[in-house]
Amino acid sequence: MNAFRFPPGFNFTYGGVVEKAEHNLAAIRLLKSGQRSLSSEQMLTLARYTGWGDTAVFKAAMNRGLADLLTRDELEGAKTSTLNAHYTALPVVRAIWEALVYAGVGRAPLNALDPSAGIGHFASAAPDPIYDNARWVEIELDPITAEILRQLRPGG
Repeated sequence: MNAFRFPPGFNFTYGGVVEKAEHNLAAIRLLKSGQRSLSSEQMLTLARYTGWGDTAVFKAAMNRGLADLLTRDELEGAKTSTLNAHYTALPVVRAIWEALVYAGVGRAPLNALDPSAGIGHFASAAPDPIYDNARWVEIELDPITAEILRQLRPGG
């Protein structure tokens, strides 16, 4: 399976707290289904996962059955991540890439470290020449988020 990549200019509309919670729950349900060969639509379902950096989203998800979907360790990881899991919107990610390209990044092969990768949006939105010539190392501590990252970027 190929790694998930955002088409140029693609952006999500997430909605409010309840919609974000529903997107996160849909991603977790898909992840927990055990399905490993995912369609493009299913990959987008995973890519909509924003994590729990917004405690209102976490609380809304808890009210909609989050605790029933997760193991005790996964739930503890989700709770812990409310302190430090902050989603970066795609327009911001793209602006960062534009600045890096302007500064000359990507003219030579690149070692790219994302020490708080989330589900991998920085790599998934990287310009093609940079993405293709980079050696990616992505690290994520939250177990659910890390598993979504593995599904979106297999072999990474």
